[in-house]
Amino acid sequence: MANSWKQLLEYDDTNSNSRDCSISLVVCSNSLETQHTFLRQFLATDSKQQSTDMIGFISEQVSFNNHADDEEDSLTLNIYTMHLPLSSNNLDSLKIFIDSDVGQTKWLFLLDWIFHDKKRWLRDLVDSYRLLEGHGFTLTEGSSTVMCLNSSHIRELERNTTSWNMHKFEFMHQSLRSFCLLNRSSLIAADGSTDADTVREILKLVLRRKTEKGNEMVNLEKLFIPWGTDSEGKIKTIDGDFPV
Repeated sequence: MANSWKQLLEYDDTNSNSRDCSISLVVCSNSLETQHTFLRQFLATDSKQQSTDMIGFISEQVSFNNHADDEEDSLTLNIYTMHLPLSSNNLDSLKIFIDSDVGQTKWLFLLDWIFHDKKRWLRDLVDSYRLLEGHGFTLTEGSSTVMCLNSSHIRELERNTTSWNMHKFEFMHQSLRSFCLLNRSSLIAADGSTDADTVREILKLVLRRKTEKGNEMVNLEKLFIPWGTDSEGKIKTIDGDFPV
């Protein structure tokens, strides 16, 4: 953890005057396993963080090819890793390094079908979003994303457990979509088998870059729902009695 803080402080000092092409991404996860899964799959990197209880920091260069005009979109991605649900102490510490009103900050909330207690998903999200608002952090439309990792584990739950059935999956599906609709967030599902092109498009969505991937609102394992594309009517097509 000391190395993470040293890197963060050195970066903040040497780059205070050169942030035109940088984005801050706050990655919130319930476990180190989930955090590592995201960093390895989507950024081909990893952290040396030993616990999610403290803030971690990584700086990475990322590039996206714009097929429309063959130009490359390059930026510095400053990644802050935090525990989910968020805590007041960590948010107070984070304010030292990022401005709570800066629109360039993106928020990613990682849920995990394997490592995260699914009974806690919605409570952790609701508590964290409320805490952000209470600490003055501004979440603009589409600046936050909820991502469900290890989504293929859904099939194992369906096959091997009696507690998970079609109705429970539908309830989870509608609950997550309703939360994201009400909180102006995007919703994504991903797995280790997600192909490289889709991984790139997911990362572009998280960072609010223009994506070329079509929406996916039906398959719980492959959800790709950018903010602004979902609606109460679409969510109710799963179950018309569900209270959005």
